[in-house]
Amino acid sequence: MSENKINGIVCNVENCKYHAKDDTCFAGTIKVSCYDNNNCKCDDVHYCRTYTEKD
Repeated sequence: MSENKINGIVCNVENCKYHAKDDTCFAGTIKVSCYDNNNCKCDDVHYCRTYTEKD
């Protein structure tokens, strides 16, 4: 799985299937968006759309 590690990304979402114990992400790539995709502004709340809950 280390081949999918994203350098420079810190993730502390422990219930995501792509989370590693050293707070790195193994998704390969991620997509970050706003909660309101139609009116996204820099000061809006953003979230990782790649998040997938662990089994």
